[in-house]
Amino acid sequence: MARCPVDQTPLSLHTRSGVTFHSCPRCFGLLFAPEQFERAVDSEEFVSPSGAATAPMMRDHALCTYCGEAELETLEEGGSRLHRCPACRAVWLSPGAVEPVLRARRMAGRRRPKARREPDSFVGTSVRPEGQQGGGLFGAIARFFRGG
Repeated sequence: MARCPVDQTPLSLHTRSGVTFHSCPRCFGLLFAPEQFERAVDSEEFVSPSGAATAPMMRDHALCTYCGEAELETLEEGGSRLHRCPACRAVWLSPGAVEPVLRARRMAGRRRPKARREPDSFVGTSVRPEGQQGGGLFGAIARFFRGG
């Protein structure tokens, strides 16, 4: 059974908006498996359960309660701290950190540039119907070298 890395209270298992996570009934912190944390970030419907706005401080050298193999590392994100296991990538969030961290991750995801598809006129090796030539500079260069 997973335990709270703050106070060693047994954690409860929950599912909300398709996201499965563990929560501490005492400090209200949340523990996510790596894929579940990404699912929470991707889900606009996932919001943290209500509870305390702040939690007791994380113990120094707290072991990951998900895998028990490594100490949690502390990262700053969205003006709040999150604790991540370097071995299994599980994430522990104190109750006051859940919304700011999820909001920061969601905003970062929206700012990622989308993959751009170049128009065919810039691709000298595009497949075209018989007799139809590619346009643009690269098409002209390709025709020149093909003798067309």
